[in-house]
Amino acid sequence: MPPIVFITLEAIILRHREVAFRSLLALRRFGVHYEIRPGDEYVCRGVLRELHAVVAEHAPRFVITSVYDGGLRREHMQAHLHAVGLSVIADSLDEHWRTAPGATGIQSWLAKYASAQASFVAIGGDDSTGELKAHGMPEHSVLVGERLSADEGVRAVKSILRHQTTRGQNA
Repeated sequence: MPPIVFITLEAIILRHREVAFRSLLALRRFGVHYEIRPGDEYVCRGVLRELHAVVAEHAPRFVITSVYDGGLRREHMQAHLHAVGLSVIADSLDEHWRTAPGATGIQSWLAKYASAQASFVAIGGDDSTGELKAHGMPEHSVLVGERLSADEGVRAVKSILRHQTTRGQNA
C-alpha cells in the first residue's frame, strides 16, 4: 500500500493566496469557470520542487484535510489543483481524497480505509499541534508555521516517509 500524505492546503499555499484559493474553489464547485492570471503564484517554487521529490521517491497518495464539503467532487478538486499549479497533488489524489480536519479526521480515515497503514504523515499548520499531540500522532506530523517554512515542511514529510519505509523493511 502506498504511503498517505494528509495535507492541509493552507500549510503550503502562500499566505496572501489562501482566500483566493478558497474563493476560486467555491466558484468551480458551482460550475463557474475562471481564469488564473499568468503570474498568479499560489505555491512557492521551492515547495513544488519538494513535492515533486516526495512523489518521485515515495509515490504517496494525498488526502486533503482542510476542505471537507460533502458537495465537492474529486474531479472539481483535481481541476482546481491543476489550475493553481498543484498538479503533483491532483495527479496523486487518493480515491478517498478528503477527511475531516485534524487528528480525529485522520484517525477516522485510517480506520475506515487503511486500518493497517503504518506509513503516513500529516502536514498542517502550527495550530494543529495540541490536537495531534493529544492523539499520539506527533511522530507522523509536520507542522508548518513560525518555526518551519512550507518547503522545509515538505522536505520533512519526505524524511519521515523515508524513515517509515526503512523501519518497515527492517521489521
